[in-house]
This record gives sequence, structure tokens and C-alpha cells, in this order.
Amino acid sequence: MPRTWQAHEHDGVTHVVAQAEFTMKFGPIGALMSPMVSRKLGKTLGESLLGLKHFVETGEEIGTSLPAAAKTGA
Repeated sequence: MPRTWQAHEHDGVTHVVAQAEFTMKFGPIGALMSPMVSRKLGKTLGESLLGLKHFVETGEEIGTSLPAAAKTGA
């Protein structure tokens, strides 16, 4: 699964972009499952970015779940 992480600064703000690509296996069954897997992958990447934001802003390491403040992006 090719993945890329990019960071760039714009007007004093750092922006981080994460992208992942995948190809489902299992032919037609995989094609049917692809939207569900895509949503889950998108949610996981989003949570990873929120966790990164929380860590950078607070220095607090995150275990297996995001703190409530990180989930809201606050």
C-alpha cells in the first residue's frame, strides 16, 4: 500500500497531508467491500492526523485511543 505524508508551511501554519492507496483483492467480493474498507482507512488516517496534532501541541503521547480533546481537534 503506497503511503505518503507531506508537511508544508503556509502563513505560519504547518499543514500535514496523508494519502494512502490500496487495491482490494478477492475480485468481485473485494470490489463490494472496497467502499467499506475505504471509509475505515479514511477514519484511521484522520485519527492518526488528529493524534499527531495533539502530540505536537501538547507533548502528550497517545496510547490506544485518542483523548476527547484530540477527537474534536480542539
